[in-house]
Amino acid sequence: MCPTGDPRIVDNDVTYFASARRAPPDHLARLLQFSLADPIVQAILTSVHGYVLILGATRQILAANDELLAAFELEYPEVLGRRPGELLECVQLKVAPSGCGTSPNCRYCGALLSILTAVEDRRASTDECLLLTEREGKLNAVEYSLKSTPLQLADEGITVFVFQDISAHKRREVLERVFLHDIANLAGGLAGLAETLADIDPEDAAHKISYISGVLAREIQTHRLLLDAEQDTLVVRPAVTPVQEIFREVESVFVSYSGGHRDDLRILFPSTTVALHCDPRLIHRVLTNMVKNALEATDDDEVVELRFIVDEGKPGFVVTNGAIIPPEVRSLIFKRSFSTKGTTGRGLGTYSMKLFGERYLGGRVWFTSTEQEGTRFCFFLPESALVRSD
Repeated sequence: MCPTGDPRIVDNDVTYFASARRAPPDHLARLLQFSLADPIVQAILTSVHGYVLILGATRQILAANDELLAAFELEYPEVLGRRPGELLECVQLKVAPSGCGTSPNCRYCGALLSILTAVEDRRASTDECLLLTEREGKLNAVEYSLKSTPLQLADEGITVFVFQDISAHKRREVLERVFLHDIANLAGGLAGLAETLADIDPEDAAHKISYISGVLAREIQTHRLLLDAEQDTLVVRPAVTPVQEIFREVESVFVSYSGGHRDDLRILFPSTTVALHCDPRLIHRVLTNMVKNALEATDDDEVVELRFIVDEGKPGFVVTNGAIIPPEVRSLIFKRSFSTKGTTGRGLGTYSMKLFGERYLGGRVWFTSTEQEGTRFCFFLPESALVRSD
């Protein structure tokens, strides 16, 4: 066990990135006493705004300020000897053999890279971190601005790690950007249509106006659902809904103005009638984002496939495409504000899959990406969601 005695943290030498080594209990106890007695450390803890951690050379917590303890509802002894990701309950701990910093995806963590710069290079580092956490079974996406500064404590190099929660700012920034981007596109489509009305068949014009109006209504509903979900005010409204109906709704989103089908999207409708007890609005949003994400990642000559399956009694949806997600991107896929499309990206699609699919529908959302099979996004609901005909 680690020196803290926390049973969730295994102390061994297995790591996929940062050092797994932890300070021996007697050495850690000595450092804790030094930090509590050092006037500079105490001045930092009482005067610096934000969450403050004092870390030893093994990235273990030696001290924390009152602001952090109050925010995370912790008592002082609980934090000592742990590492930042263990304190914040990062989801990567599930695949980290020796705790914070040792999973394959930790190499892309902004917080860890900043800390390592201070610990190993002995220079200050400023960064941002998109962190996915799970507390009491509840998934949360949190964004932090952070700074790591090296200091000397007795004969030990320590790090002052200061971070602030900027999630509200990032959330508002992303939602506003995405909403304005989508509405501007639809407004542009309506404006272009208005300029050509005189040259278009009235029936065709009516169809296109109806289509754009439907898309506009869906976009507004989507952003309302996201706002409610982020503020924990979303009310789930389950109803018995046939999978065929869910697929037809998804298909309508990706149909061209003329009503034709896309050659790059193949939706495999179940051969027999099958229904789910779920909130169809949320199912629709998860599947639409899964398909949209896949279509944006594939080349023009590749096909994206959506299908429904039942595996070990659990109903699920699988979206496949031939593209490969780079290793450095995989750990960031489900984090809010992250997008592979740079500053013009949405940064909400994959995050909302997790938000709606897991927190509100009680399912599980994940993906695999290999050279042999391409990329598969999977969304499975609990077994209880399947409506059986017998």
